[in-house]
Amino acid sequence: MIHYEPGVALYAPLRLAVYEDGEGKCVVACDRFTSLLARYQHPEIASTAKLVEQKVDALIAEVTGEGRRSYTA
Repeated sequence: MIHYEPGVALYAPLRLAVYEDGEGKCVVACDRFTSLLARYQHPEIASTAKLVEQKVDALIAEVTGEGRRSYTA
């Protein structure tokens, strides 16, 4: 993605916060990668951001067993 827009490097690697909620369940909080990169109007960036977000969602679901995720953006 940085080939198309070097500024994208500001948002990688992704940052995540992992915590336990009041019910004792694991929650992963992070910004939506697609939202962070929406400012870059390039189809390749948008499609890659969507793919990365889908993969992160799948990993979170596998680790937490529920896919509990809290988006901050």
